Amino acid sequence: MVKLILGLVLIGVVLSLFRIIAPKSRNCALTNIKSIVPETLLLVITFVVFCPSSLFLANIGEFAISYSKVLPVILAVALLVTITCFIGAALILNERLCRHYRALIGSVALGFYVQSNFLNPDMPELNGTEVNWSDFMLPGVVSIAVWLILIVGFQVFTVWKYDKFEKVSKYLSYFISAVQLVTLVVLILTTPKSSASNVVLTKEDVFTVGTKENVIVFVLDSMGGEYLEENISKHEELETSLSDFVFFRNAVSGGAYTAVGMPVLLTGIEFDPTYRGYEPYLQEAWADTTIYEDLAVQGYDIRILTDGRYMANVSDEVIKNAYSIGDTFYISDYTGFAKDLYQFVGIYTMPQFLKPYFWMYTEEITSAITATNEEERSFTGEESVADGEVYKFDDVAFYQDMKAAGLEIAYDNAYRIYHIFGPHAPFTMNENIEYVREDVATEEGQLLGSMKIVFSYIDQLKELGVYDNSTIIITADHGRSGADGIQQNPALLIKQPGESHPLEYNDAPVHFRNVVATVARAALDDYSSYGPSVYDIDEKSDVERLHTVAEPVKVQRYGEDENDQPFMRFVMPQDATDEDGIMPYQPKNINKVDYSVGDRIDFGVESTYTESLNYRIYKENNIGITSNEFSMHLNLQNYNGGDLEFKFSYSKVYNDEQRMKIYASGELISDLTCRSENIGQDFIVTIPKERIKENALPIRVVFYNAVTPKQIGEGDDTRVLSVGFDYFELNEN
Repeated sequence: MVKLILGLVLIGVVLSLFRIIAPKSRNCALTNIKSIVPETLLLVITFVVFCPSSLFLANIGEFAISYSKVLPVILAVALLVTITCFIGAALILNERLCRHYRALIGSVALGFYVQSNFLNPDMPELNGTEVNWSDFMLPGVVSIAVWLILIVGFQVFTVWKYDKFEKVSKYLSYFISAVQLVTLVVLILTTPKSSASNVVLTKEDVFTVGTKENVIVFVLDSMGGEYLEENISKHEELETSLSDFVFFRNAVSGGAYTAVGMPVLLTGIEFDPTYRGYEPYLQEAWADTTIYEDLAVQGYDIRILTDGRYMANVSDEVIKNAYSIGDTFYISDYTGFAKDLYQFVGIYTMPQFLKPYFWMYTEEITSAITATNEEERSFTGEESVADGEVYKFDDVAFYQDMKAAGLEIAYDNAYRIYHIFGPHAPFTMNENIEYVREDVATEEGQLLGSMKIVFSYIDQLKELGVYDNSTIIITADHGRSGADGIQQNPALLIKQPGESHPLEYNDAPVHFRNVVATVARAALDDYSSYGPSVYDIDEKSDVERLHTVAEPVKVQRYGEDENDQPFMRFVMPQDATDEDGIMPYQPKNINKVDYSVGDRIDFGVESTYTESLNYRIYKENNIGITSNEFSMHLNLQNYNGGDLEFKFSYSKVYNDEQRMKIYASGELISDLTCRSENIGQDFIVTIPKERIKENALPIRVVFYNAVTPKQIGEGDDTRVLSVGFDYFELNEN
């Protein structure tokens, strides 16, 4: 944006020279300014107003501020660009030259509109990954051709038929401007005020540990399991430093990119986009999460360093460095924010050959957004103390802070999560934990540097004498970015208290759900309510592992044409690294049943119903045993349009109780607990008729407490099981 403004100013200065060398006409400055109003309006509406507004609103989940706080920046830039264009026109005293100036503004404005709406190819995710621009040669040629046609065509049209050009340009500018303004109003009215969770995490007391027990989790962003294993084989010091750890190399994160994977790691609850949106999921997952309350009851001081956007419904009485501050984020650096915002706009509006000069990492644009106490600012005019202490991803700064503070024993028990940048692109750090230029830095060097940060922390634990009684987890938020696949395989290494052995490998099919259970296993006497830990899953375990990806990751595998949904879910194979075994999750085709309302699906009787229910439900001993999730898609017969009653009973509960959440067409309709003492009873849940679309009813049941029988001492069965049902039945009111 700064370059654009400087360019316009330069044009104005150059044109002003014509005051000396060009013959004067009766055209005055005011007439010139009036003549360029339509084209200037199109330029300002397209590049300065609509593009940044639509991009911000479409990605509002990446920000912690509402559109109302961005609007003043946009209006200020709009005024600046308008004044610059008008000054250029006012300095021109040659009528013919002013016509060409008008044509230039109009052609550039129309070029921005055409480029952003019709010429952009499918670009990679803005995650810092280096782009191979040679892959976009054809779109680049088309883009240059269109831009040349517009710019040259406008100039020729101006000379050839200026009267017609004036009318066409005027009405075209007004029409496109009006269309964009109407679209923008609709976007503003239909977009949530802010989809960010508005949680901030400060660096307060984060380099303290406990003298009795510690659970330490390092999350190295985008550290893939296969990539780490490859580097362990290349660098002997990695293997040596990872002594006492077990590498669970067949792990699935359950989500990618970070906004999807990190909440699963933090809560153990997965996002299913086929039933609900991301924001409701985030709110519900954190409302249902009890691990932090349970840790606090056990005397753990809990502090987490990550981005607060992945959290909701948190209490600073439990997570000591977390603050829910409402709508009190603000832009701390307006100049920097404006520069980054319009650099972001340039990626979408500039000709293809200029895009490399505007390419950026998404987090750059949010760096100027800060948290504060608005009341304190209004009275003191100063930022709150927390402004300088809010955690932001910068591994070199994190390392320097850690070395300066030094680990200190301050509590009996401590739980810490440190989410650092890790081997995530863009690469700006070397293996010595030093800032380096992007053209010098490498992924391998940044991986080695981030691992050195972890090893330095571990060395300090040893110096304090608390290493042996600490559980240490080294993992990632999802698999490797930029690689083939859907970022499903994160590195996952765990050291339990008292372990002493060379680095070991484990190929059990584990999931981030199991990581939360592993934390509970380390801190609680009875962790069974959290399901199986990684140690309760073996290599032959029959488990279902689902993985949800955001659109940029989905596009990497399928391209733009697969579907237009922002998220997509997949079923993972037994081997998480088997790319060919990854299959789309299609709930409409899973347990699909033509069901006559009033019939009973009795698992003690063979029928077409029980034969159709054949996915992730085990029919044994005359009952249907579900795992941690179960869904069925019922095509209703003999349905008359009323409310339905979902009736069922069960005769087996794995563990003392199982929490059961029932969804109908994506809407939560019941949250109940199945207990052993209620075996044999009939339960009835009402399904409102509004949940039934076109005589189809998808029912999904989720069990947060599913366990393995082996885990609870019921034999050697390592399947993940929850409840054994006698029957299902639907009756119409």
